[in-house]
Amino acid sequence: MESNVPMDFPEAIWDQPRTLVERLRLSEKQPVTVYVAGVHVGMVGGPGSGMGGTLVLHGLLAYVGDNYIDVHVPLPGGNIREVLVPITAIGAILPGGPIV
Repeated sequence: MESNVPMDFPEAIWDQPRTLVERLRLSEKQPVTVYVAGVHVGMVGGPGSGMGGTLVLHGLLAYVGDNYIDVHVPLPGGNIREVLVPITAIGAILPGGPIV
């Protein structure tokens, strides 16, 4: 089978992460802002009602699994809440703080 890759294609590109999970693993132990899509908060509007929103998490990307991420979100009083987010629920993830 012939390759469609040009002969002068830089060899180093093959060493770069290609999947979302591989790229997220490069940001482990770093502060991130995660936008979780399709969250239904409280009792207002059940699933499928069109009342879904976006949850914004600011915290430390503690771990990246094969199909989820673990974000440690600081709470008042010095406590930390561990939040597991499925990869499929991530609308966006940014390094550092939120976009203002």
